[in-house]
Amino acid sequence: MATTRTAFEDLPASVHTAIEERTGPLLKIESVTAGFNSEISARIFSEAGTCFVKGLRTDHPRAWTQRREAEVNPYLRGRGIAPALLWSLEAAGWHLLAFEALDGHHADYSPGSPDLPKVAATLRHTR
Repeated sequence: MATTRTAFEDLPASVHTAIEERTGPLLKIESVTAGFNSEISARIFSEAGTCFVKGLRTDHPRAWTQRREAEVNPYLRGRGIAPALLWSLEAAGWHLLAFEALDGHHADYSPGSPDLPKVAATLRHTR
């Protein structure tokens, strides 16, 4: 099932307000086009700093996957596997997750890619 993207600006005003209650006034929004699982995806710059926000409508068939991502995050953060979850919110029919913003790129899995040893090391990572 394809997920249709919604522009951050098209979220209900009450969702923007709920975000600003956590971040302070928003200074800049950069839409993120990579990825296929979120209806909303953006880097948010605010007085509190920068974070990555992704989300789905609460009635989306895959909404449960986002809740699961929030549940497992405490076990992954600080291990070099996933960025820390900063906050989660539900407002006006949307469920949003905010993560620490990291600079990087999607892994390149092509033969000879310098990303392959890093991916392999992550897969071998144990407690």
